Amino acid sequence: MDNIATAVKPLTEQEIKAFAIAWYDMLDIHAPAEECYRMLADDELNMVFPEAVIHDVAEFGRLYEGWTRLYFDENHSVQSVTSTINGTEAQCEVIVGWQASWFPAPAPKSKRTSLNAVQQWKVRRSSKNRYSVEMAEYRVLRFDYAPGLHSCNTNDHTTERDSSARDSSERSPKHRTGALPNKPPAVSKHGEVPDPQFAPDWTSHACILKEQECMVDALARNR
Repeated sequence: MDNIATAVKPLTEQEIKAFAIAWYDMLDIHAPAEECYRMLADDELNMVFPEAVIHDVAEFGRLYEGWTRLYFDENHSVQSVTSTINGTEAQCEVIVGWQASWFPAPAPKSKRTSLNAVQQWKVRRSSKNRYSVEMAEYRVLRFDYAPGLHSCNTNDHTTERDSSARDSSERSPKHRTGALPNKPPAVSKHGEVPDPQFAPDWTSHACILKEQECMVDALARNR
């Protein structure tokens, strides 16, 4: 009876925020994939990442394995969660800070990135986990890099002053500072195309993804 009551209980802001924090905590500690699966919908799952589009937990598991083999010293910090709740479902704008390192062997030093990721989620009521919430849709809208860092920066103490001349012709205005634009991204309704001005631009993130692809391929060959 309790499960039935929970299934029809409207979502709350507090539940959604607790779910978001728990999700990123699991990514930080590289939790077993099975724990992540309990946070994801079993049907109608749609997750859009720069490197992949995911439609089921098996696809997510393969992507997640690549992440855990590549990134270390990860820290996610939820900056804000803004939800439009409609009963047992909600559309959410999530802004999360992400810091991570990776080692592109045989480079002499690891690399590190620091950014805010602006994301669009759809969550709904669930009985799969202790938070009673599951993720049905997840879309990365854009990355806003911290001052002095961009997607290909290294851990060699490069500063914004040192790299500004090199980067000024390559980096778009939205990637020159870590501050978020004054206007937040529109949260599109289910099935609608997001506002074009907030469409993802993965050009500045391409080097991370290329290195990830090469390293994951190398790891797969050595398994």
